[in-house]
Amino acid sequence: MTPQEIKDLKESYRLVFNTQDGKRVLADLQSRCNVGRSTWSDKPNETFFLEGQRTAVLWIMDMLRDDDHRERPQHTEE
Repeated sequence: MTPQEIKDLKESYRLVFNTQDGKRVLADLQSRCNVGRSTWSDKPNETFFLEGQRTAVLWIMDMLRDDDHRERPQHTEE
């Protein structure tokens, strides 16, 4: 994807999830998909499944983050 396509896609995520319903759905996904909780299980396949759910919600949350206002590391030449 081009930088512009990524920016447009992030805007689409914001349009969906920044509504009252979108915020409610995102909160539900965070609760159901182990965001903020351990995904460890003594059954490896269950751990993989739970981590997959969690990763999908973290992806949505990352797409909603406002990257334009984050400080970028400054490269210094030595």
